Amino acid sequence: MNKLLFIMLLCFYTGSLFAQKDEQKILVSGSVIDSFTGWGLGNASITIYNDRDSVVSRPWLLTFSNRERNGNEFREGFPRKKGRYRIHVECKNYKPTDYWFEISRTMRKTELTIPPIAMQKDFRLNNTEDDDADLKEV
Repeated sequence: MNKLLFIMLLCFYTGSLFAQKDEQKILVSGSVIDSFTGWGLGNASITIYNDRDSVVSRPWLLTFSNRERNGNEFREGFPRKKGRYRIHVECKNYKPTDYWFEISRTMRKTELTIPPIAMQKDFRLNNTEDDDADLKEV
C-alpha cells in the first residue's frame, strides 16, 4: 500500500514539474540527510534565497522509505537568472544549515542537482532541562 501511494505521488509530482517546462527555467533538486546516519530527514523545511536575502521559493520535501533506508528529495523550478542562491534548511533538533550555489546565464543545463545537504544534530537543545538540575540533591 505504501509503495503504491509513493508511486502515485511521485508520478503526479514529476508530471506536474514537466508539464510546466519552460526554456527560461531551471530545475534545482537535492536532498536533506542526517550527517551521521545518512538517512533522509522528512521534517526539514527548505527555503531558497537570492544573494539579497529575498525568498525565491519554499520547495516541498518529498519523503520516502523502505526497509533499509529513509530518503527524501526536493525539486523546484524557478526562473533562470544569473546569480548566487542560498538554500537554508531547518529541522527540529538539528543545526540550521546553508548551501550556496550559482547559476550563470550561459548555463545550458535544464536541471541542477546539488549534493545532499548533511545536517548535524544540535545536542545543546536536548540538555536544556538538565541545566537547572541541582546535583546536591543526588
